[in-house]
Amino acid sequence: MLLAKPLRESLRRGLTQGLLDFDPGLVRGCAMWIEADGPNTLNGTTISEFYDRSGSGNHASQGTAIRQAEKTLDCANGEPCATFDGTDDFYTAPSIQLPGDFTLMVVAKVLSKARRLISKDNVGSRDYALRVDTATGAPEVAFFNGANLYVAEATTNITAGTPVRRMITGMHAGTDLKIFIDGTLETTVPDLPTTGNATAVPTEIGRLGTGVEYLDGFLTAAMIFKLALQPLEQNYLQQGFGQKYGITVTDS
Repeated sequence: MLLAKPLRESLRRGLTQGLLDFDPGLVRGCAMWIEADGPNTLNGTTISEFYDRSGSGNHASQGTAIRQAEKTLDCANGEPCATFDGTDDFYTAPSIQLPGDFTLMVVAKVLSKARRLISKDNVGSRDYALRVDTATGAPEVAFFNGANLYVAEATTNITAGTPVRRMITGMHAGTDLKIFIDGTLETTVPDLPTTGNATAVPTEIGRLGTGVEYLDGFLTAAMIFKLALQPLEQNYLQQGFGQKYGITVTDS
């Protein structure tokens, strides 16, 4: 499949212009794109709504002030981030239905285990999740296919020692579930090549739908794609976000 012409042109110009020409909105299939530096709605120093820059209208909101993440300035390479307290901060978006193939991408620093980044899962109804494992502290992507649960868990504990900002990508491509950290593929798990669940539960940022596994750390960006990104598209996003937020990434 050919890349969209605007993205091809952006990639070409990016060889010399770098971050000046970086536009995640050029990548195909984007259903959500939120960032702490976006045109979000503020409630004093907290964020009451993350504006979805994909154009899909999947804004992530939180109407209760004490459950809103703090907007922290000069947090990520001079850029702001959203500080989640690990207790009750989270955001609700519309129910984003994904086909069999998808990509979940987050830039975040996670401080402790058993945390949710992106989740469409309330245990009773389960679709997909990008999360940090309870026991190992490693990122994992979960895909719920009918009654079957498939999980690809990375090998790196991102909460150990002094945590740093990471680019975490979970992908379902054909019959493979994959998890990447900073562009490096850490684990591939085979699953069944059928369409994922399509429940009505909302997509949430920062918690499991039953009210546990609240994000403890700093969220800078989150994106959801209704397809498996091509390597060139994935690398474009990784290199762009890496430059913007001071993360050393490798090409996938």
